[in-house]
Amino acid sequence: AMAVHFKFRFGLGVEKGPEQAGLYLKAAADMGYANAQLILAHTYAGIQSGNSVGVSPPGGLSDEAALVYFKAAGANGRLVGMYNTALLTAQGKDPAVVDPDERCQQAYAGMYSIAASSHRWVLLLHALARKSYAEGDDEGSLLFSMFLSELGTRHGNLNAAWLLSQQTESNVHCWLGDNHVCATLFTRRAAASGHQDSMNEMTARHLNGRGISKSAKKAFLWAKRAASLRSARGTFDVAYMLQHGIGVKQDEEEARKLFEQLLYHGDLPARVAALGALGYAAVRDYFLALRKTLSAVQLVEHFAGWLLGSGEAKGGGALVQPGAGRSLVQVGRLVYQIQP
Repeated sequence: AMAVHFKFRFGLGVEKGPEQAGLYLKAAADMGYANAQLILAHTYAGIQSGNSVGVSPPGGLSDEAALVYFKAAGANGRLVGMYNTALLTAQGKDPAVVDPDERCQQAYAGMYSIAASSHRWVLLLHALARKSYAEGDDEGSLLFSMFLSELGTRHGNLNAAWLLSQQTESNVHCWLGDNHVCATLFTRRAAASGHQDSMNEMTARHLNGRGISKSAKKAFLWAKRAASLRSARGTFDVAYMLQHGIGVKQDEEEARKLFEQLLYHGDLPARVAALGALGYAAVRDYFLALRKTLSAVQLVEHFAGWLLGSGEAKGGGALVQPGAGRSLVQVGRLVYQIQP
């Protein structure tokens, strides 16, 4: 999608098209690409400089849309996204935060996270943690990572969780008796700071009871939080749990809509997983319906665009209800390791 975005932005082999450049930039952003999310957010905010030049945001300028993509970029570790999210929140641009005190708290938390990630002493502690790990001192690396976690840094949480999760030939031991319990503690901290992959990990841990008590309801809540930040994995988990009534009231119609969304806006693993959940027969019927409106060459181009994430549907029938065939549902489970 980004390659096609650049084609229309710079006029490489085609006429320059700011609108088309914006559409493909949005497609890349919706697939979870952090650079695209940041550029699109600036475009929605009306900033016409650097990578935003020659791009028209889909639907026009919008502070609300800018905030959505700044949040997504921040969740992917981009400091500019985190800073602008805090700034817009403090300015009252987030419709979900109406209480002035809560605005201040959220904005402060965002700014603190940036400062904690960039302070020279924090960077020194990160360097010491890396040096300890490189020299085979897992325990020393864990202690530095735990200290960084207490300072509120996301990477401290992530590294502590990872070190505690390694069970082979490791000197690291959890003070609570079970490394998975401690790993879950740090994973939850990272998830609470907005880290999408950690939210998805919390979903999996609540489903299988690894390091925490089983709770399908809590698993669904973490999946929803990840999906709200445009995580393809989180969206898949929400759809799958809705489809099978795991931790939430069963709603196959809503699940179908989310799976269809992933078919065109998710990354490749999400597309494969969504295809598996919907069933081969459903996808086959969809592409067969396209034959009524597209030539053979157009049909091949359409399928290639779907697979590579560089195009949208150009017409055709709607996917049928889940249950029409789930011969690839195991593929979906293997990709994302969701438990039925």
